[in-house]
Amino acid sequence: YLRIVDKSGFSVEAQEDLDTVIRKAERLKELISQFYDFTRVTASEYTVPMERIELTKILREALMDAYMELSAGSLEVNVTIPDTMVTVMANENALQRVFQNLLQNAARYAKSSLEVLLEEVPGGVTVCFANDVTDSNAIDVSRLFERFYTQDPARTGGSTGLGLTIAKEFVEKMGGSIEAQLEGKLLCIRIRLPEK
Repeated sequence: YLRIVDKSGFSVEAQEDLDTVIRKAERLKELISQFYDFTRVTASEYTVPMERIELTKILREALMDAYMELSAGSLEVNVTIPDTMVTVMANENALQRVFQNLLQNAARYAKSSLEVLLEEVPGGVTVCFANDVTDSNAIDVSRLFERFYTQDPARTGGSTGLGLTIAKEFVEKMGGSIEAQLEGKLLCIRIRLPEK
C-alpha cells in the first residue's frame, strides 16, 4: 500500500518522509522473516527435504540476486565456479537462503573485496566466501554463528545477528558443515556439503 501512494502532490519533505517509512517497513519485513526462519529451522522436529540439485546454478543465481547490494558497497567481487555442472544432495530453498545470508553478511562487513570459490573435494563440495575486513580485532570468530552476535554492537548496520546462525542451522540440517577462519584481515566462511 505504501508503494502505490501517489506522491505527485506531496512536498519534497513529505516524499522523503514516505520513502523513510517504506524503508522502515521493508526492514521490519526482513526482521520478521529472519525471526521466522530462525524459529522454524532451530525446532527439533524441523527437517529439510533433500534432493539432487545443481549447486552451480543456485550459487550463480544468488550472486546475481545480490549484485545491487554488493555493488552499493563498491566491492571487488571475484567468483571461481567450475564450468561443469556440480550437483549435491541438498535442499534448494535452504541453500538459497544460506547463500543469501552469506552474501548479505559480506556486503555489510567487507572492506573492499569478496571472493567466492566453489570446489569439488573428495567426498563433497566446498563453497568459500572470503572477504577482507576493516578491523580483524573486532571479530570474535568463535562467536560468528551465535544468535544475535554482531561484529560491532555499536554499528550493527541493521543486522539482527541471526543471518549466520540461520545459515549454520540450514547447512547442518542438510548434513553439511560450516566454519569461519580469520587469516590476517581475510575472513573466510567455508561450507562443506557431502556428495550424497
